[in-house]
Amino acid sequence: MKKKLFFLMFLVSLAVPYPASALCCGQTEQQETIQTRLEEQHEALQDRIAVHHEIMAAKREEFRARLANIQDQRKQTILARIDSNLARLNQHLTDRMKHQLEILTKILDKLSGRLEQAKTEGYDTSEAEAAITAAKEAINKAETAVAEQAAKEYVIEFEDDSGLRIGASEAKQSLRNDLKAVHQLVKTARQAVVKALEAA
Repeated sequence: MKKKLFFLMFLVSLAVPYPASALCCGQTEQQETIQTRLEEQHEALQDRIAVHHEIMAAKREEFRARLANIQDQRKQTILARIDSNLARLNQHLTDRMKHQLEILTKILDKLSGRLEQAKTEGYDTSEAEAAITAAKEAINKAETAVAEQAAKEYVIEFEDDSGLRIGASEAKQSLRNDLKAVHQLVKTARQAVVKALEAA
């Protein structure tokens, strides 16, 4: 993973725009439209996270009450450890994905700066700018998914001691499935950045 990211940054340092066909117009308006959409998506994200926290707070209280009622101290300890591990794993992996997206954003910013310079020299940058816009949207989509994932909690649900194993297994599987889906969006964003570099 690190080798790929270093390779991308190396490509950016070597990227030299070349002439193509026609100048891009309305770039400022397009940027304003994108910014407005990003702000709206951010507000919607905060609302979804707030609702999720309310639901999970109730489930968390129920989990603590049922955990306290487990007679077997060993089972109680194991369940508490699994619960803690789920939260820690989710935090660790979402932090890593967030860091990867930050690196991709820096690569695009550097590439955008080079394209601005190329435009002043008379080069056609329309194709590369379109690829950068697509990459930024892919990154934004991934960032939203990562933020939502980071805010998620995985509460082990069970009725009594007999349901502990199933409840823990379902919570683990749910976390795995969610992380896999979010990671796919990060991968798509990375591919979009590679396309932007190739277009430049």
